[in-house]
Amino acid sequence: MKKVIITLLGAFAMIFSVNAQNFQNNGFENWSNNTTPSNWNGLKFMNYELAPGSISRTNDAHGGDYAVKLQPKDVNQTASSFISELAPMLDTMKVPGFITNGNIDILALIQMIPSLSNAGSLDPNALMALGNCLTGGLALPADQTVAGISGYINYTEASAGDMFAIVGLFYAGTDTNRQVVAIAPYLSLSQSVTQGSYQQFNAPIMPIGTENPTEAIFIAVVISSTSTGEPSLLLDDVSIDYTTNSLSNLAKTNDIAIYPNPSTGNFTVNCDNGSALKVCNMLGQEVLAIDNYQSGSSISIDKKGMYFVNVSKGGKQITKKLIVK
Repeated sequence: MKKVIITLLGAFAMIFSVNAQNFQNNGFENWSNNTTPSNWNGLKFMNYELAPGSISRTNDAHGGDYAVKLQPKDVNQTASSFISELAPMLDTMKVPGFITNGNIDILALIQMIPSLSNAGSLDPNALMALGNCLTGGLALPADQTVAGISGYINYTEASAGDMFAIVGLFYAGTDTNRQVVAIAPYLSLSQSVTQGSYQQFNAPIMPIGTENPTEAIFIAVVISSTSTGEPSLLLDDVSIDYTTNSLSNLAKTNDIAIYPNPSTGNFTVNCDNGSALKVCNMLGQEVLAIDNYQSGSSISIDKKGMYFVNVSKGGKQITKKLIVK
């Protein structure tokens, strides 16, 4: 009887997951040969794991019986003999723990792994370039709009400078004209993370364009700052959060504007007086916050790059893209 009840509960959970258009096996309960969770992919070349043990099953779960554990590990020497691009990183870093619901162009991804981590920081351009290495994400329902991604993590650092990144990449367009239109980052560099116990993460979506995304790819990566350290990231119960608002409708009907955009560093925002402004970089790090902004007041940002300007008032908010050249 107990097995029957568990089976029925599992069936209902699968039905709910499909109806909600959530990531398949988002609780990491189902595994293939106990090495890779079903419907998820790690770093493999042909049938070789690039870093054996970088993905493992753990019963230290937030919900259900299992969670996935990501950990940087030494490269598989057999696999490295086939991939010359691995040679430059062998003596300087472990292969990051990496998992995604998408399909991986492994050679393209390997070439950019060293640029993901640089002197204890994450390169936002490399983070965005991940999008070109991944295909086959989750198809999103046309009648719902994504608000962000969420889930539960348990992170343990091995040494100062270790880091992890959880990123939702959202695409629109066809196979021949496919592009990232929104990003939802959650990074250890920009978040307060309690080590050694589960906590919830929430990564709100940051639109890069005005199109509603039609495809979602989830990425989690944990990187060691040394050639010997093995920080760990436990991940469980990941979800896509939805809102009733349309990104394209907000962008078209809202009068909020940033000018000049692109900017050389000085810009203003056209919005209601008394609005709250928050400016974040592509890593999700807050670089500026103004609680009572007066429309047209000058704002200055020194560092070049892409930013997201969130404007909120009266329970309503919108995020706009800003380029600083």
